[in-house]
Amino acid sequence: MSELITLANPVMADIGPSLDRVAQPANPNLPAGSIVVSTDTHWEVTEDIFVEAFPRDMKDQAPRVWFDKYWHMGFPGAAQAIKVSEIAERAAIRSFTPGVADMAVRKAHLATEGVAQEIVYPQSLLFFVGHQDRKVQELIWR
Repeated sequence: MSELITLANPVMADIGPSLDRVAQPANPNLPAGSIVVSTDTHWEVTEDIFVEAFPRDMKDQAPRVWFDKYWHMGFPGAAQAIKVSEIAERAAIRSFTPGVADMAVRKAHLATEGVAQEIVYPQSLLFFVGHQDRKVQELIWR
């Protein structure tokens, strides 16, 4: 029988959703001078930034950002980054913790965990990669 080989990180096993976790102290066993970099951080836009940046004649085409149980991004009553459903709503509420949008909270978590740098990806913003109107898409990404 062959041995199972996996890339799964045993440290990450059974840690549960981020809502249920607290920042863990830095690993004291790292060699002196180690620089810890988080390579899969996600950030959520929580301000209605698009409408202000769009030209006057296109403001009605700008996506909106609003809070209703969790942060929404998209076009109210139409397309949204997170599809409106009970399952999506539960996942969003549990995933969008303060550290995903509040810089002070995020910095405190990083300091506690000994993370010196991070590579950050947009969370819901990626929804607009496939926007059909290239002019609108360009304005979103500015």
